[in-house]
Amino acid sequence: MTRMKFFTQEVFDAGEHEDFRRLDEEHLQHLEGLQDQIPYYVRTLEKVKTISDGLVVRVGHDRIQKRMKLILRIGDSLYEYVDIIISYFDAEISAEDDLVLATIARTTTRTDFRFDLAAHELDFVDGKIEHRLMFHDNSLGDHDKKVFAIRCRDLKWRFVGRATRLLPDFADRYPNGPGR
Repeated sequence: MTRMKFFTQEVFDAGEHEDFRRLDEEHLQHLEGLQDQIPYYVRTLEKVKTISDGLVVRVGHDRIQKRMKLILRIGDSLYEYVDIIISYFDAEISAEDDLVLATIARTTTRTDFRFDLAAHELDFVDGKIEHRLMFHDNSLGDHDKKVFAIRCRDLKWRFVGRATRLLPDFADRYPNGPGR
């Protein structure tokens, strides 16, 4: 079972804003210590703070090419909404984490957002970049989180502007995920 290293369930349960600021700073310092393992352009993903409350728009996983694409709708009505499209190269995800991701993706509809992103963090584990993502389960209140991690050799990300938080209507947000 994947766990967050910095932004843990316990931190969210305590709900202290000072803890979040301190952990954010600790995580950024941790990333600076990994500058020889994680390129700068990858580490800048951690500075995208509007990623919280993100919704899974679509997931694609080419297991043969070992590529994965995760699209999240982020932002808010005061500023703007954007899709952040994260492409993972030489990607790996455990079977257990893949099921968590599939559950999050497949329970999200155009207007019903059972899961939204609570936090994410980057790390370097076993010679690969690890991107851990923690989602709130809104059906169970704020006390239950779902976490998964994607390991990769490299990742790239970009933004595409969107007019609203409403998601496209897909029959399956993770069509080539587990169980299909």
